[in-house]
Amino acid sequence: TVYVDGVGMPADGLSDWRKESQIPLPSDFKVLAIKCEDVGGKVGVLASAHNDAGEDVLVTDGSWSCSKEEEEGWTEPGFRESSDTWEAGDVIGKHGVSPWSKIGQISDDANWIWTKNWKAWETVYCRYAPAPVAPMNTLRATCDNKMTVYVDGMEQQVDGLSDWRKESQIPLPSDPSDLQSVQSTSNQM
Repeated sequence: TVYVDGVGMPADGLSDWRKESQIPLPSDFKVLAIKCEDVGGKVGVLASAHNDAGEDVLVTDGSWSCSKEEEEGWTEPGFRESSDTWEAGDVIGKHGVSPWSKIGQISDDANWIWTKNWKAWETVYCRYAPAPVAPMNTLRATCDNKMTVYVDGMEQQVDGLSDWRKESQIPLPSDPSDLQSVQSTSNQM
C-alpha cells in the first residue's frame, strides 16, 4: 500500500513485485509511505520519483526510515519516529541486482530496502519525508531615482537601489503578503 501525506493511493500492480506501479506524486508532498508485506522469498521495497525533465526526485535508499511495527499516524506528515522502532532503510542492493531484474522505469539509482536483519514473511513500514525547503521568491525592481525596500519591517540593503538603470534583486519569503513596502524617491526638480 502506498500513501501520500496519509492518503492511500490506489494503483495497478501493488500486489505484484514484478510490475511497476505508477502513482502521481505532487511536488509539494510531505510524506511518502509504503507498507510492504512479504509473502515469501526475497524481501524489499523499491521506488523512485521523477520530475517532468525525467530527473530523479527521490529513490529508495538509506534516507528512508523503516519499521517492523505499524504505529498510529506513521503515514502522516508530522509523525515523530521513535528511535526504538524506526531505523534507516537498510540497502539490500541496487535496482536490477539478482534475484530481481530491472522493473519498468524505476530509476537505476533506486535501491531495494528493508529493515535490518531481513526476514521473509514480514510486513515493513517505510516512509520518506523530504527536508522542508523554504521556497524563496525574488523581487526584481527598479525606480527612477532611488528605491527603498522593506521586508518584514526590515530595510533591505542590496546593490542598485539608487540606480534606475539597474535591476535590484531582493529575496522574499514565499508568502508575498510579508512584503511591507517599496518606497520610491525622485530627485527631479
